[in-house]
Amino acid sequence: MVAIAVVIVLGGFAFALAGGRHPDVGGPALRQLPGVSLAARAAGPVIARISRGGEPPADVTAALVVPADATVTRAVRPAPAVSLYSGTVTLSVPSGAPSVVTFFRRELAHQHFSVLAVDATADGAGTRIFAKFASSDGFYWEAAVVVRPVAASITPALGGATPTSTVSLTVFEIDDAD
Repeated sequence: MVAIAVVIVLGGFAFALAGGRHPDVGGPALRQLPGVSLAARAAGPVIARISRGGEPPADVTAALVVPADATVTRAVRPAPAVSLYSGTVTLSVPSGAPSVVTFFRRELAHQHFSVLAVDATADGAGTRIFAKFASSDGFYWEAAVVVRPVAASITPALGGATPTSTVSLTVFEIDDAD
């Protein structure tokens, strides 16, 4: 009797975990840039999860790509009372952090973003990439990408684990200082 209850509880837990993830980040892979080990996919469906009132604009959304095998794990939409847009989506990518950093550095530049900075996170455990895009709406928009390696949960003695990274992609409108 206890064994059946344990199976039901564990099964429910597994179902809840699977149901909370969003593996569908978009259509088929677009392409793979030379020198980049990961294929790209349009980020439109990912950004749609954090869009509010037509923001970010279509040209910003169209210029963003994510790794083709990324899985959305969290999306945070901006609060309605905030005047300047800022939304964040978190992705899990089954690749090592160096490959993911290279992907975003090259893809952002390829998609006509100006890469402003690539540096270590404050705790030194990840990499931050800041890039700016001149939108047709007359504003500049930034993409802030934070890539962190995920520690393997399986010991190497058990066959090892595939390197995985967490990506936090924040898209925000820049205040016009004029």
